[in-house]
Amino acid sequence: MIYLVSKFPCVIGGKENFKIDKNVRYCVENVDNTPQIVYPMDKSLPFSISFMDILNNLPHENAHKVEIGHNQYIFLNSNRYLTPSFTEFKYLNFDVNVTLSQTLNIQVNGETLCNNDVENITYSHFEVFNSYCVIFFEGKRNYFVIIDGKNLKCADYYDEINTEKDEMYFLTRECDSLNHGKVRHIKNKTYEEYNVYLDNEEINISNKLKHLVFLDCLKVGNLNYCNSMLSDSIKQEDSKNIKNFFPEFDDYYPIEDNTVVLFKKNALSGKFRFEINLDKIENIIHLD
Repeated sequence: MIYLVSKFPCVIGGKENFKIDKNVRYCVENVDNTPQIVYPMDKSLPFSISFMDILNNLPHENAHKVEIGHNQYIFLNSNRYLTPSFTEFKYLNFDVNVTLSQTLNIQVNGETLCNNDVENITYSHFEVFNSYCVIFFEGKRNYFVIIDGKNLKCADYYDEINTEKDEMYFLTRECDSLNHGKVRHIKNKTYEEYNVYLDNEEINISNKLKHLVFLDCLKVGNLNYCNSMLSDSIKQEDSKNIKNFFPEFDDYYPIEDNTVVLFKKNALSGKFRFEINLDKIENIIHLD
């Protein structure tokens, strides 16, 4: 079978128009080589695509194919566009250059520290706080970057900020199954980050969702909780070892039969199948 999954809401125009919802799996029939136009329902730009070309492994900057068994999945990514902007300023004895387009690029003395995909943000200002440089961006969801000299400490969206004398706290809501929040904290000349639970309700996790909760925890770095979900046969003596089994990823999509695909900057990062028994994950298989 051939399936289509779009990472953004859109309309696909051809002989007929089809409205496509975000992250919904659609079965595709009667694929031909006729180009079609994808019209995003946000501020990104439309683009042309031939699904037959994608199935034949021809490269396309907005689409890629993933094979799971006898099924083929076509994932669509939007053509994000931001009006390019450039800002430069002095921080201590460093020259900082901030370039913002489809990605946020930050260089310190010509060395790239950050090159992240971003959406709907604009540069606001920077502050030097206890020797750290904090760069602020405004948008529907605000963004911040913390630099310590020529070292990048973090770059992420944030939902709350609290500043007191010599302390600064940022809270990022992960919006995942366990309602994680990530805290970044500057105090005096030290920096730390840690995860918190934003509610205290005990969650009874269905076996059908257990692998997704595991990935949510892995994504935010809650490795102890990941380890608690593993059966005794694969539980790690040091929970940090769990991360070594997986590639870096910033998003995932559940496919079928406890199978997921992982993405890093919209590119395929890995494919995994989870075997679950008696409320525990007893095997994790890396698919080729």
